[in-house]
Amino acid sequence: MKKMVFTAVLATVMIFGANAQRVWIGGSVGFDSNSFELDRSPHFTKTNAFSVAPELGVSVTQGFDIGFSFGFGSETHEFTRTSWTPNGQFIRTHEEKISSWAITPFIQYTVLAFGPLRLACRASVGFEGNKGLLPRYSEWNGYLLWDLDENASARGFSLNLMPLLYLDISRRISLFTKMNFLSANFSSMTYRLNNNEHSTISTINLGVDTNNVLNVGSLQFGMVLRL
Repeated sequence: MKKMVFTAVLATVMIFGANAQRVWIGGSVGFDSNSFELDRSPHFTKTNAFSVAPELGVSVTQGFDIGFSFGFGSETHEFTRTSWTPNGQFIRTHEEKISSWAITPFIQYTVLAFGPLRLACRASVGFEGNKGLLPRYSEWNGYLLWDLDENASARGFSLNLMPLLYLDISRRISLFTKMNFLSANFSSMTYRLNNNEHSTISTINLGVDTNNVLNVGSLQFGMVLRL
């Protein structure tokens, strides 16, 4: 199994000095790629996930921010089947895609500052959906499985609590990381198949929500530029 994970967050902040409030805009971009071989058909599978999530926020007071983000994600699964014919080896491939979106208001508070380091906590409410993913309960082992189906769609909401660590390089530049692996998440999603209600699933996750295409890494890095 070969796995390559690359997550980058690009953020640009614009600050205005009106009424001691600072308005900032930013965002994140993430990419995740995996490839592995199976001992059954299909023999080879490759997945690629990409997400982008711009943000708009206001620093109401020192250390306290409010804002919202809106994100879009895409995940592609490529399946490869190898078979033998009288004329030799025959390889077939096909793709399945999952897309997702989210609108997420949030509040953020700096809970600890030590020199150039600041630890902030972000609480958010997400309104989200996806297309191409369908849950299935396995009676054999009692596990919840996920099928890829272009006729499936979902809508729901989530509650999330996540820490962020900032490093102030200068008065104008800060680096930060979103520590998704320490987050707490609750979500409730209603799935539909061919426009008919299929199921509703509520989950509680500690760490990254693995069913959310927008979360493509457990650790995200970024930069803040103050103008």
